[in-house]
Amino acid sequence: MLEPVAHTDDQSVRTPPTLGPEKLGFQRLAAALGFSQPVDDSLSEAVFICIDCEAFEFAQDKVTEIGIAILDTREVAPSAAKSDTESMTAAIRCAHYRPVEYSNLMNKKRVKGCPDCFGFGVSTWIRLADAKQVLERIFADPARLQEAAEFGAIIPNTHRPIILVGHGLTNDEQYLRRLGFSTTNMRSIVGYADTQELAGMGMYALCKC
Repeated sequence: MLEPVAHTDDQSVRTPPTLGPEKLGFQRLAAALGFSQPVDDSLSEAVFICIDCEAFEFAQDKVTEIGIAILDTREVAPSAAKSDTESMTAAIRCAHYRPVEYSNLMNKKRVKGCPDCFGFGVSTWIRLADAKQVLERIFADPARLQEAAEFGAIIPNTHRPIILVGHGLTNDEQYLRRLGFSTTNMRSIVGYADTQELAGMGMYALCKC
């Protein structure tokens, strides 16, 4: 007969909780962007990766667009961050991916889709099966965003600290999982910000921190 497992209240034998990335408020975001003095170095030289996915309105499992915007804080001088928003905007790198399998799908009824109107460069067609690898390469080295879909180029992991940004981030993470990619337990992600929540609190507060 198997012996019953002994239970104990000894805290030393319990599995410690897994610490996830930090949910960033205005003050921490301001410090990471250079608007204010950082409290510590945990967000030093972080890379902001913003993700915005679109799915077909009648089949939400079909992700038709993947939008990426990256801001490397190394490319923005602290003095420029406060006084010159144009230099910060110019430092943002963007990419727009469209799975060829869903090229015939366009949202028209619930929301007007405009997949052909990417205003920050040229859209890149990818195979649905390659979406996961493209995303993995982006997070491995955000500085090489433009090479993420060029599989002939080897992109090693640079382990840069990443701040993940989205508008309704939970929805985008669900779309990413449908592509086989997940940000859960990704050690390089040190923080995240949901602009949907921040907008409700007043985005102007970010520049007042």
